[in-house]
Amino acid sequence: MFPHLTPKEKGKLSIIALYHHYNWENEALKPSLKKFGTVRHYD
Repeated sequence: MFPHLTPKEKGKLSIIALYHHYNWENEALKPSLKKFGTVRHYD
């Protein structure tokens, strides 16, 4: 369907996370996202 696109290796994504940190988000969500690549968090 998209022959010019190739999959990225694990840990190579750049992720922008937009969420408000109330009490559990940084402890659970951010480490999970880091498994896929670099995470920039904006509260």
